[in-house]
Amino acid sequence: MARTSQNVQAGKRKIELSNLRKILFPEDQILKAELIQYYLQIAPTILSHIKGRPLSLVRYPNGITGEAFYQKNRPEWAPNWIEYITLGEEKKDYIIATEEASLVWLANLACIELHQMHSHKPHFDKPDYLVFDLDPPERYPFKKLVEVALELREHIEGFGYHTFVKTTGGKGIHIVVPVEPQSDFHTVFEAAREVATPFVEAHPRDDGPVQEDRDHTEEECRRPQPAQFLVGPVGRHRVADRAQDEVGRHERENERKRQ
Repeated sequence: MARTSQNVQAGKRKIELSNLRKILFPEDQILKAELIQYYLQIAPTILSHIKGRPLSLVRYPNGITGEAFYQKNRPEWAPNWIEYITLGEEKKDYIIATEEASLVWLANLACIELHQMHSHKPHFDKPDYLVFDLDPPERYPFKKLVEVALELREHIEGFGYHTFVKTTGGKGIHIVVPVEPQSDFHTVFEAAREVATPFVEAHPRDDGPVQEDRDHTEEECRRPQPAQFLVGPVGRHRVADRAQDEVGRHERENERKRQ
């Protein structure tokens, strides 16, 4: 992808890419072309998490050091094969990634962060996971946060749930709990609050990310409501390292071929 722009074939779709030499990660000199290539290569992994979910896009047209903005509405000029669903009181057209071409098209918009809704096609009104969000204060040791997360995991699993850790947020830890999409958002939130409240009350305020006040429990439980989103499995805090690793791998392979 040496040229500034070009047409590419992604699966069964032909996509026009632009500004491929734009530097999105200045510190590592990662180009938009490399971001697109990376998203294409790991498409099966990303899609296994976000396919069928409405997305909120965080775009960085001038790179991660420039101004970013959220985009929830599908652009009017989007190709007709980009799937979407109209949801909410404001009737927003949320994009749904369905194939590798969807990710290529989104990466071309400098969508470095993809935030996913808590629900999945066709049950958009019924979440299929809860999220317990441990968001530490400034300068809180990550090692200590891990200890709290492990304790919270044990507490959650005591209710019969299975848990998974997710670290693609900014600085905290998400504990994700899959559930069957059978109940509405309010019911699922109340279930999460019932689980979180005794844990929160058992920890003093100086425990950092854990609040003792029942009124603040919702700050530790990512409220699964229709308008809320969770950063996807690859956030901007992980893209640079992984993309750089991928670029380095290709450089090493090319070097071996030249030898």
